[in-house]
Amino acid sequence: MEHRERPASPKSVGFDQFFFKPAEPQALLVLLDQIAAKRVEQGAASGQPLDATAQESGRLRVLIADDNRDTVMTTSALLADEGYEVRAVYNGRDAMIEIAKFDPDVVIADIKMPGLSGWELARAVRRRSGFDRPVLIAISGHYKNGADRVLTNISGFNHFLPKPFDVKDLMALMEPLKPA
Repeated sequence: MEHRERPASPKSVGFDQFFFKPAEPQALLVLLDQIAAKRVEQGAASGQPLDATAQESGRLRVLIADDNRDTVMTTSALLADEGYEVRAVYNGRDAMIEIAKFDPDVVIADIKMPGLSGWELARAVRRRSGFDRPVLIAISGHYKNGADRVLTNISGFNHFLPKPFDVKDLMALMEPLKPA
């Protein structure tokens, strides 16, 4: 008689959740919500106050979140030259903290970022702030097909720009948002 060890359960080896392939899309979205909610709570727990000078400037406030520093620098410079008040971070977790402090009108976020993906970021922002504000613009060089765009919309983004994006396309999205 051969003795076999019983396989370890996913939870016993450190997994909080698991799926059998193919995973149901709704189950994945529920899991993303749970992950994003945990990460929002962690960011809010920092207790840092909203930046009052950002609210008093009268300029449209834009947060750029992307792990590609070249994209961040060029987009920041472009928007600053156009009169926007710009802040930048390089990962999704820092984006959540900066959103709480800076209260941006627009968030331009890469989809594939360390710490918290753009999709997770969008879902967390929408859960916290609703769908009216901030305007969320997704940018991505990796996720460009139809299914990725659908997931971007479901996650709460208002717009999507594939990288490299044309500056005219970004400005076309930004211009109507400027205060009168």
